[in-house]
Amino acid sequence: MSPTFGCGARALEPRPTTTGKTGRSGGSRCRADARSTRNACRGTQQHPEWRLTGFDCVEAAPPNKPLKQTAAPRRDCHRLPLARGEYHGLARRHLTPPRLLMRPLLNGGTLGGRETLRPRKPMPSIEIFCVGLATPEPPPATSFAVICDPSCRSHRGPTPRFQSDFDRLDGILYHVGNPDFASNPDGPFFAYDVLSEASRGASPSSFLEFAPSHDVSARSFLEWILASSPAGQLIFTSDWQFGPSRTRRFDGLDLNEFWRRHDSRQLFLNSAYVIDASPSGAAAGNTRDKST
Repeated sequence: MSPTFGCGARALEPRPTTTGKTGRSGGSRCRADARSTRNACRGTQQHPEWRLTGFDCVEAAPPNKPLKQTAAPRRDCHRLPLARGEYHGLARRHLTPPRLLMRPLLNGGTLGGRETLRPRKPMPSIEIFCVGLATPEPPPATSFAVICDPSCRSHRGPTPRFQSDFDRLDGILYHVGNPDFASNPDGPFFAYDVLSEASRGASPSSFLEFAPSHDVSARSFLEWILASSPAGQLIFTSDWQFGPSRTRRFDGLDLNEFWRRHDSRQLFLNSAYVIDASPSGAAAGNTRDKST
């Protein structure tokens, strides 16, 4: 009678044993039981329905005879090669192919707290320096977010294009950001949604243009900064990693000339524009371009 296991699966037949000259067959029977157990473990590879119930196998006994314990299967059966995704009898589970195993992603809970996450977008910055302003003044209501920064530190890093221009002057720096940053100014602060679709989608990105929904606020905001400056001067800067590689500086402009360039899409990205309340060079057409 071939041995069966508690789950009802049938094991492979052991090889017939022969009795030696001395009549001792115990060692042969033990080796046959071990071979039978190993064959049963291998059989689960080709026949997933042959499932072992644990490390101890129970042999079915004839009627009116008690059950007896057979030799326990080898403990290293889990090292036998199995096809990916097949049922492992000893583990009582289906093995997942290694290519499907992955580490869970870290989130705010596993990191010990929640973080302020920004959407993955290009991050152009617009920073306006009010020359000579000693005391920070709250900006007027605008359609976009604004941060007043008395320390005058650019948000661009690690090498801001125009930090040296801010350092050599006294004043207050104002950062322009997306409208949804007004309620939560922490984290990266950029003005991608403030730009028009034409400016964002230009290839290569070369000019700055405000979106129609923010154009009126941008004009009134620049007028307010220029009026708040004791020196009657502001510096309008933009910095975008996808913009032109060279840095340009323009001076001798008034607001009318600035908006004329804006409307004709000649307001360049990665540039600084010095705007005066009463420029002398703009009227004469002597606007200077200092490229680096």
